Amino acid sequence: MSKSFIGGFVAGGLAVIIVIATAGGLYKAKVIDPVEEKWNFIEENRKKAKRKRIAH
Repeated sequence: MSKSFIGGFVAGGLAVIIVIATAGGLYKAKVIDPVEEKWNFIEENRKKAKRKRIAH
């Protein structure tokens, strides 16, 4: 095995790891975070509604 093959293999492996990490970060930003924000919004509205029921 030559040094260029090993170097290319390592570089390719690192590139794949970087691509997977980036894709995971983008997926989290585009899909998971908005869902969590929606759940937090719903929970806040439940708390507000609960306070209104108790107050009236």
